[in-house]
Amino acid sequence: MHKTKNDACKNVVAVADEPHHHLVVENEWIRVYAVEVGPHENTLCHRHALPYLMYVAGSAEIISAPRHGEARKHHYVDTCCEFSPPGLEHAVENLADERFRNLIIEVLPAAEKLHRSGLPFAGAAGVRMSRLYSGETLCAQLIELSSGSQTQVTGPAVVGSPYEDPVEFISPQRGTRKLDDFQKLEYVPDGSTGLLRCEAGQPARVIVVTVGCE
Repeated sequence: MHKTKNDACKNVVAVADEPHHHLVVENEWIRVYAVEVGPHENTLCHRHALPYLMYVAGSAEIISAPRHGEARKHHYVDTCCEFSPPGLEHAVENLADERFRNLIIEVLPAAEKLHRSGLPFAGAAGVRMSRLYSGETLCAQLIELSSGSQTQVTGPAVVGSPYEDPVEFISPQRGTRKLDDFQKLEYVPDGSTGLLRCEAGQPARVIVVTVGCE
């Protein structure tokens, strides 16, 4: 794929039409894609028309071949977060023997009307939070729950377990949902709360991305 930039990006599709990008959350503020590129697979050349945050689950080594510019190799470590402006058109090649998994959170213009305040979750015993990224309209945090622990999450936010750990999310709108698959993400509406609960047996990691301006 990466012989020349023209070979990689002769044709460009929208992110929604790129088959490795799976749309799992969509509303008037954000669109969230669960992206999975198999070992040594290539994506189609696709256009990121909106600003977006990328969260990488697991280590990865890829080549990004833009339509305009030279192809570059990138090495990502687990929990890496990168915010990118709109306009990138590129194809991606996974160089590793493992799947390249990431979440893409696109920011729509209406997100600026939302407001986030304070921590998105209530601290509790057996719960640890690490802030990974904080910007004008998005804030990404990794919540680590010990076995049997739980914590409350306040919206507007997206929650998921890209590592397919044994986590339940309980909310008034959706009831009890298991976040046991890479593509199982839940949106917590503005003014609403939900409960993250780690099932007994092993610890779990959950990514929480709050939406809106501070």
